[in-house]
Amino acid sequence: RREMSNDGASARDDAPDNSTWSALLKWSLSQQGKHDAEDAKDAPKARKFTDEERKWFYDAMASGLVDEVKKMKEDVEALRNAARGETTSEEDGERLEMVLEDLIERVENVDNAGDLHTIGGMEALIGTMKCSRASVRALAAEALATTTQNHPKAQKHALEEGAMGVLIEAAISDADDEVRGKVLFALSSLTRGCDDAQRAFSLGGGAVACAKLIGHDGAERVRVKALVLGKHVFTQSEGNMASAVEFGAIANAAKCLESADINCREAAARVLLDIARCVDFEKNPKAVDDFRNPATIARIAKTREMIAAMTDEGDASANAETKVALDALDAMFAGN
Repeated sequence: RREMSNDGASARDDAPDNSTWSALLKWSLSQQGKHDAEDAKDAPKARKFTDEERKWFYDAMASGLVDEVKKMKEDVEALRNAARGETTSEEDGERLEMVLEDLIERVENVDNAGDLHTIGGMEALIGTMKCSRASVRALAAEALATTTQNHPKAQKHALEEGAMGVLIEAAISDADDEVRGKVLFALSSLTRGCDDAQRAFSLGGGAVACAKLIGHDGAERVRVKALVLGKHVFTQSEGNMASAVEFGAIANAAKCLESADINCREAAARVLLDIARCVDFEKNPKAVDDFRNPATIARIAKTREMIAAMTDEGDASANAETKVALDALDAMFAGN
């Protein structure tokens, strides 16, 4: 990521010299040695710190903590300014990208992610999703994904600020594939392990959007992200499963088996197998038709043959999971 200027405190001119840091190291070693008699004998004698040096050390530590919060607040304020229409020039847009990149790095820390909402950061990120600059929208979605990933508190705050509706709308209508890929990442993070988010996803038409994006005719990374999300959400409820079947998830995933991308093929095979194992065929008769469709059967067979013909051990191993899933699908449908 690009480096941003840091307005926080820099090294003080009156900082102790290298001998002070050396003394600190020796003191640490001597303290550690006290837990072991032999080590204690060999530990260097620690120099006693003066009150001034001790104060400098504690002030430096406190300054670092304060600067972290201060910098996040500055980032959030920059996002608010952008949402108010104060970011118009190319230079402003690039500056905003740097702000978001900085914020993404900071919310990788679980404590910072949990605190983002308290300084208005969640609301600011969601507002930034409306920015006219695609690269900014993509970074805002990535920031939401990073913040909410495996973080129940952040997921709750994101839902309260209306993130689900904004993300689903972006997945459906945003014309930029980079944005769509990041949005699907954010939806995966937001719904993972969160019952409230999963319900909001279903009610908001998320499963429909996901099923359609598996058949996206643009960038392949969008299809892969949609497949990853679909594997997670389609089997969460009968409603999601019905939407997935109705809006072409089976046929679209089968087409993805023809991809040259190993990750896309594996994700497609996994989605197909999960649907086949979990769908209620009596309630969703279209699922039977789609799985038994000659085109679907042919794509499964062709991909199995391609993997079987691999002579390189590494290639065969990399495709092993895909082969297992396709073999299971072939056993379920090809002979019926």
